[in-house]
Amino acid sequence: MSEHDPMLPARDDEVIVATYNVEALFDTEKATGTLDHEYLPTGHYAWTEEKLAKKIANLARVIRSINSGRGPDLLALNEVENRGIVTRLRDEGLADLGYSTIVHFETECMYGLDNALLSRFSTIGTPALHSVNLPGTDASKRARGILEATFDVHGVALTVFVNHWPAGGGTTVSKRRYIARQLRGHIERRLAETPDAEIMVLGDFNATTDEDAFGDKGLRASSDADAVVAGGSAVYDTRDGSHPEQATHFTRPYPYTGPTGEWRALDHVFVSRGLLDQRGLSWVAGSTRTHRPDFLLDDDGAPRAFFERGVSPRQQDLDRTGFSDHLPVVTRLRRHAE
Repeated sequence: MSEHDPMLPARDDEVIVATYNVEALFDTEKATGTLDHEYLPTGHYAWTEEKLAKKIANLARVIRSINSGRGPDLLALNEVENRGIVTRLRDEGLADLGYSTIVHFETECMYGLDNALLSRFSTIGTPALHSVNLPGTDASKRARGILEATFDVHGVALTVFVNHWPAGGGTTVSKRRYIARQLRGHIERRLAETPDAEIMVLGDFNATTDEDAFGDKGLRASSDADAVVAGGSAVYDTRDGSHPEQATHFTRPYPYTGPTGEWRALDHVFVSRGLLDQRGLSWVAGSTRTHRPDFLLDDDGAPRAFFERGVSPRQQDLDRTGFSDHLPVVTRLRRHAE
């Protein structure tokens, strides 16, 4: 087991951060103005309180498997329907883990899938949701907004931007590039205020880091730490997404028949130059890992989504339910004495 394995406990001077697309964590109630009808008791997935309780228990098992049963100190979530469902995940599955802070805003996403944060740290100032107004799209179809919050991490201000970019090819590629530019603007605004600000950018970007959205036309991310420190790039890419063990999602062709598909690294963690020095907080080099214990994987090695493939949701055996179609990504920060 590597010294940075996500299941190992944090050192006394470490903070563990994770990002996890939990795959459609809906409640069982109809929400006005969103297309959540498939996740109702009468909907396609026959989404009952029994299934929801199982989903919460499964996700709690995943989160608890990080940091030797304690869970990450700060957890970014994608695909949660509302604040109420995040509260249920905390209170029903993670009640003893000390997640005192929830950050969530309702987005304009027509499917009602939002970003959120669970944290043991209190916030500094007021968190914000930055809307993404994509050209040529109706307001009701706007992409999920970028969630921003700053936390007091042992006396150090840590700003976090949580993202969930649109999936797909074609014109969606340009949409991701547009969102990346807006995200970069928010990062640069924060750096203009505090040049050495400690910033993390994480979430499900639905793209590998060789896509244009991460280049000079978009986020301006780099795997060259010196370029980030010198200010030539906005953020540092903390993981080698090309390595098979770093992939987070198994993309299957449609219709979903057989074990064919492609592993892709779609979930990422980027850091600003303030986390590359040895002051305040710093990113622990080499610590960003995809969390892939055996219980999270299907027989063919792909992530175990909640619903079993090839089985009608109405005939689903709850004892065979999975977790999510994404794997979590976990990283470590280190505190430095002033």
